[in-house]
Amino acid sequence: MGGMSVPEDPEIQPLASSKMKRERKAARTLGIIMSAFLACWLPFFLWYIITALCGAHVCTCPPIVVAIVFWIGYFNSALNPLIYAYFNREFRAAFKKTLQACCCCCSRRCAAGAAAAVGAKLGLRRKGWPDRPGLCTGKGCL
Repeated sequence: MGGMSVPEDPEIQPLASSKMKRERKAARTLGIIMSAFLACWLPFFLWYIITALCGAHVCTCPPIVVAIVFWIGYFNSALNPLIYAYFNREFRAAFKKTLQACCCCCSRRCAAGAAAAVGAKLGLRRKGWPDRPGLCTGKGCL
């Protein structure tokens, strides 16, 4: 009891190792997300604190610098999905599917299909319009 160790089950070892690997990966992703947040928002918070302590009339800052500091912070919102897509396989698949659906619906072929659907509802037929509206899927337009 005092100094005795319990022999480990060989079937539990791979499960524990797999769980530890997932936790390590999640911790790394969270560290990268937090680092990106700090890198993007730290300039804004430093500017805000300095301006508040110093006074706007004493510590003047060009408007372009203020705009850049704000947009660097806003950039963090665009950066988060990219980071998650890079580090998480499930998120990457969903992100890719969403982008493909978005890009497909903006394509010329799907736009022509949508125009045909509107024309069909109005009882119009034009030469060159497809007979059926374009259907956007994750794999492209049908």
